[in-house]
Amino acid sequence: PAKLVEFNFDKCFSPETSQDQVFQDVKRLVQSSVDGYNVCIFAYGQKGSGKTFTLFGPNYLSENHYQDNGIALRSIHELFRVMKRDASRFEFQTSMYALEIYQNELFDLILDTSGSDATDKQKTHQTLSVHLDNNGVVFVENITLKSISSPVEAINTVKEALNKRQTIETTLSPNSSRSHFILSFVLKATSKSSGVTTSGKLTVVDLAGSESASKLDAGGTPIKEAKSINKSLLALGNVIQALTTSEKHIPYRNNLLTQLMADSVGGNAKTLMFVCVR
Repeated sequence: PAKLVEFNFDKCFSPETSQDQVFQDVKRLVQSSVDGYNVCIFAYGQKGSGKTFTLFGPNYLSENHYQDNGIALRSIHELFRVMKRDASRFEFQTSMYALEIYQNELFDLILDTSGSDATDKQKTHQTLSVHLDNNGVVFVENITLKSISSPVEAINTVKEALNKRQTIETTLSPNSSRSHFILSFVLKATSKSSGVTTSGKLTVVDLAGSESASKLDAGGTPIKEAKSINKSLLALGNVIQALTTSEKHIPYRNNLLTQLMADSVGGNAKTLMFVCVR
């Protein structure tokens, strides 16, 4: 007989829960990023379980109504609301980057490659590499870091990035994501009275869904994609397991995904995981 495994969650949301109700339960994390913490919100689950819906909403590339917006888009509005509220005491600098991990390679989704040929694009992608700065904060060398000054500008940039993401039609989804999508907002707040600057980061990760190759109803490249996705998700699971059991060695370097998320799940990070089930 199959072994039963118990899981404990902080909260469970039903399909009838509105996007706003979900966000009200997590929006305090946006304040934490402004206060100088590394905050990460990520969605995990099988394909078609609602990860992208939770983070971005239905029809996120169209002009949907605000009430349909997911956690990521609502967080952008909340971020600018907080900065506007505190503008008399702090001077803020906000920038963002968006990338995907596709078959264990990094792709810059903000970079404008409209005037480049395929070879130039591939060369550009290969120059991206993941590093840690002296403060233990992850940064991606040569990534496009875009300064933003309004929620509209930020959301339009997010939609443009999502539109470049690798997808495929499968038996489970007509628009199945084939990559991990990482969206980060890099924040600096300088006190107008003391001149002290604090740095924080708000990261949203839409993980590709795990799935057995037999359910893809496709061969060749999709099978390779599935193997790469499952390998990276296994590496992330190993990192989380090592952190929860307080092991001395955390295997961040075992995969590109875990290298990118090293400062989002460990250290002084505040991490929230949505487990989506269908």
